[in-house]
Amino acid sequence: MSILRNVTWDAFSSYSSLDDELHRGWIKDFTIELKRRVHLLLQQEGYTFGLDEMEFFFDKESMPANGSVEDELIKNVKTSGFLLLFIGDNYLKSQWCGKELDWFSARFSGIPKEALKNMFMIMLTPTAVRNASKDSSKGNLQKIKANGIFQLAYASASETPIEPQFPDEYGTLRRNPEYARLVDKIAKTLADRFVEAGVTVGGPPPPPPQPAAASVVFGVVNRSLRDYRSTLAARVEAKLNTKVECWDWEDLGDPDGLNARLGQAQLFIQLVDKSPIGILGGRQPGGFLAAQRDLVSEKTTLLWIDPLDGTKPGQEEQNPDHLGFLATVAPRTLHLSADDIVREIEQRLVGPGDHKSAKIMIEHSDEDQEEVFRIREIISQTWKNISKTESSLRFSGAEWAEMKGAPDKFKSCHGIVVVDRSRPWATLEAQLGDIEDELAKRNRKLAHRTFVLPPKSKATILNWEFIRFQKKDDDGRVEVITQNALEKFLTSVKESAGL
Repeated sequence: MSILRNVTWDAFSSYSSLDDELHRGWIKDFTIELKRRVHLLLQQEGYTFGLDEMEFFFDKESMPANGSVEDELIKNVKTSGFLLLFIGDNYLKSQWCGKELDWFSARFSGIPKEALKNMFMIMLTPTAVRNASKDSSKGNLQKIKANGIFQLAYASASETPIEPQFPDEYGTLRRNPEYARLVDKIAKTLADRFVEAGVTVGGPPPPPPQPAAASVVFGVVNRSLRDYRSTLAARVEAKLNTKVECWDWEDLGDPDGLNARLGQAQLFIQLVDKSPIGILGGRQPGGFLAAQRDLVSEKTTLLWIDPLDGTKPGQEEQNPDHLGFLATVAPRTLHLSADDIVREIEQRLVGPGDHKSAKIMIEHSDEDQEEVFRIREIISQTWKNISKTESSLRFSGAEWAEMKGAPDKFKSCHGIVVVDRSRPWATLEAQLGDIEDELAKRNRKLAHRTFVLPPKSKATILNWEFIRFQKKDDDGRVEVITQNALEKFLTSVKESAGL
């Protein structure tokens, strides 16, 4: 193993075994001390994990018991990151030492400047210095001595390698500060070179990867909406590149687990229909819907959404307690199609100011939802021509009674429309007057129009301009009749939104 990239050995010690024996194992001991010191210096720099994999090649310990000596030496020296040359009196006489330098140099096509950073020349005696300088057959040594990392490792008085310890006046062996300085100097340079070469170890091992936290969580739904929810979740993940999680019926038995799974979720979305709610989550009104609502903390936005294009249930809830719960959440419920749900989620995730869009509030009754869905398609098609930008158009829906009970619904709206095809004129006139009053109380001025559908015979009056829609006789599809009025309305919405 090693701590450098693309090598087997971090450093290779090239020396004469006779020099090491004559100096009582000095080269081996120095190599061990040098490795220990480099380890500490790298640890000090923040490389705290994996340093035990650092490997220095020392032939007596590192060579295999069998096989070709030359082949093994070539393989190991060529897969080493750095070369430590211990030049003693016998180095130049060794049959291997010169070859090891040549094999290592071959990696750099000789001794270019880059190779000098990977070679350390440590002179053990003054005789070795003189021999390396005058012997022309060892030209590589002269280049290293003149231009590379060259260090004298002998004591002037003894002309032998500096002893690691010396006896004090009482005969006790003490650490030799001169030897310590020698080790520190070479270790510091070698550690720096390791970092430059690319040390592959770092801090503690990273924890096992955890699943990405869901940004959007869909609550449990009845069977009638299960496929709708799955398709919707897949669309949100694909378009917004975010993690979406869907809770299932079996999850309701582990409320603590559900609470933990909310994690970093920004949105919790509960799709609402009129299917039987049942008593899961306790016998409280709202059953599993109420139980899920109670799990959502303040940091996560809870959206109640009634899908306009969802599948109608085969059987509707009849329990008055559960119906009472649905009535309490109705003022906060958004009536949206799948396309608009995706846009609503996108807007909520990016945050205000990050994504420009316009918003229209549609007031309508339940019996007009089919017509409203078609009208929204026509409005969206016209908006693409009016906006002339990538800005989106979003819709919210509510009955007027709900709007009066939830004034915050007005805050983000830029236009308001009324879709009604059945009410008497007097009733509609009174309703429009109420809307005007509510807007005035909140100092709000919105673009507003009335959409009129058959069977009404004439348009609503007051100061509300109308856009007339009719169904074609041949296919029964609703089409806009007053296109200019629709475009004028959407232009006003665009201006109100500051687009």
